[in-house]
Amino acid sequence: MQRRQLSQHLLELERQQKWHILVHGMDEISYVSQADGKLETVYSRLSNRNQSWIGFASLHPDGKRLTLVAKLYDQRSADLIVYDIESQKQKTILSMPYLFGPRWSPDGERIAFSGRSGATGSFDLNVYELRTAKVSTIVVGELPSGEGYFDWSPDGKKFIYENVGGYIQIIDAQTKENHALGKGGSPRWCPDGKQISYHKDGEDAVVLQNVESGQNRTILVAEKAGSPTWSPDGRYITYSRLYGEISKQLQDLSKLTDTHGDLWVMDTESGVEVKLFTGNESIYPTSWGPIGLTSRVSH
Repeated sequence: MQRRQLSQHLLELERQQKWHILVHGMDEISYVSQADGKLETVYSRLSNRNQSWIGFASLHPDGKRLTLVAKLYDQRSADLIVYDIESQKQKTILSMPYLFGPRWSPDGERIAFSGRSGATGSFDLNVYELRTAKVSTIVVGELPSGEGYFDWSPDGKKFIYENVGGYIQIIDAQTKENHALGKGGSPRWCPDGKQISYHKDGEDAVVLQNVESGQNRTILVAEKAGSPTWSPDGRYITYSRLYGEISKQLQDLSKLTDTHGDLWVMDTESGVEVKLFTGNESIYPTSWGPIGLTSRVSH
């Protein structure tokens, strides 16, 4: 009964608030249509055969644009892209040799990303200001290579990030005051500003922690939750999980490298979980919010 009620409530939020979960697949960025029970493509690497790779996308607060990174086969640098969902036009605003995980600021006027110029070393956390086209560096040489290692605070004044040592850090973007919260990974800041989520260090679980008091609780224990992402109201968390049939049939899950094909949502207040979607490839949620919908080619 609780699962049925949660499913119905999530569907109502989709219909009334236009909230959709943006997910990353190997070749496409899509959103989940609960009403239709399928994925709707927003951006496809296959539409540009010269693209060898696309990264996680972030949804602009107004739901009309994406930011993502793409790389061309014949190009050494990666491109930071702003993509208009309605017109389907894209603009490259920055290129550099190594670039990952861009995320819109809460005010929609800046884009944060991790990057480096050299072939080796850790990554910087940078901010690109759209109005001036200027880049400022917030953190120097502390981030690992890859996606999902940082997030904005809801007021846009701070960042939470995972450093190469596996510690969760909070830094003030202006003063550069920095402090550690403990060990963990893939941090996300709840839209209410009071909580953060991160993968628990050394364990298959997710931690919800109060930023001020430090009090925390552990959820999603032993569920192989991938890329936990908050709903706009801060009540729900969506995440990918191992394919149900695979996880039942195979005992040595360490041999599986890319099997997060089930998309789930948890109500963090009640602990109730529901599965929204099972795909034919691994998918990872990256944003949750209103999306400027147009006719799309679906999976």
